[in-house]
Amino acid sequence: RGLLDAFVVLEPPRPGCGGLPLAARLDGVSRQLGGQCRLHLWSSLPLHPATAKVDRRSLGETLAASTARGAAWHQNLRCVQRRMLAGYACWHAFAMSLVLLPGLCVGTASWEASLARLLLMPYLWALLLFSVGRLCEWGEKGFLKYAWVGLPDLLLLVAATLPGPLLGPGSLCIVGLLLGTRD
Repeated sequence: RGLLDAFVVLEPPRPGCGGLPLAARLDGVSRQLGGQCRLHLWSSLPLHPATAKVDRRSLGETLAASTARGAAWHQNLRCVQRRMLAGYACWHAFAMSLVLLPGLCVGTASWEASLARLLLMPYLWALLLFSVGRLCEWGEKGFLKYAWVGLPDLLLLVAATLPGPLLGPGSLCIVGLLLGTRD
């Protein structure tokens, strides 16, 4: 047995009767139909012009068009997400190499700085999340209006390019700003 498509038209609530919420009504309809159904909520069903009965052909055509539209939208969404993933993968590989390259070139003493840079990124991200309103206003009016990278990318670049001696004081400043903007 396949999935049943049920077209539901709700009656307007009667005066004086509180009525059930929409979700409870639809849950009751789904239970009455056996649970294996897709509910389509309509304000009124299409009627055949000659017989004034429900036009099943029109319902089927509308359902097929809606299904095709949904499939096309999902395909478009997958293509956009694939392109975004490819772009982000390239960008983040470059940014991570900026973070880890000093540790590879210099030796073990610089691995601590690379680890500190990696640990700094979540705090920078949290700072962005708690102050996003102010940063967006500043970004629209300031230099970010014409920037080729977004705010999260700038935070990644800050973590990647912050000089080693400034990692400790920079982390303290970021945590202080985070606490100040959060409250």
